[in-house]
Amino acid sequence: RYMRMIWLWIVIGCGILFLAVLYGVFFFAFRKNKASVMEERSAPPGKAYAPHAEKILRGIDGVLEHKHEDIYITSRDGLRLHGKYYHQADGAPLTIFMHGYRSGALRDGNGAFHMSWRRGYNVLFVDQRAHGLSGGRVMTFGIKERYDCLDWIQYANERFGVDTPILLMGVSMGAS
Repeated sequence: RYMRMIWLWIVIGCGILFLAVLYGVFFFAFRKNKASVMEERSAPPGKAYAPHAEKILRGIDGVLEHKHEDIYITSRDGLRLHGKYYHQADGAPLTIFMHGYRSGALRDGNGAFHMSWRRGYNVLFVDQRAHGLSGGRVMTFGIKERYDCLDWIQYANERFGVDTPILLMGVSMGAS
């Protein structure tokens, strides 16, 4: 009888610990936290990026010189998703860029923008769910974002026609 009580308290304690870990993972890793989302006009932190910070900031400033159109679509689960469309030429191929975890397309994708622009492509920078001007409070690391990407492709096909070539690009979570 005494051993059963000990085992019961061990099981209860392990259950509480498990729930506390789940709570921590959800609220600190997946949930949107504006303070922890990196500023778009910034270089990534860390020594590896320090020698390239100035070039990254010049790349961002180069994108900011171009006019864009704000675009909104509705995701399959009802979120309002935001994108910035940069038009160069009618009938040109389209690059759709998806940024990484707790970042933004301007910061992660300025190199992709310039590469695409030099080749005559139009560019669509997407704010992933729970980032930028897109709705949502939770990042799902590809579980729902993969459908968001398909929704952006559907938007592009409806607006520009199914014959418009689309180049999908992304960094980190956005590449997956």
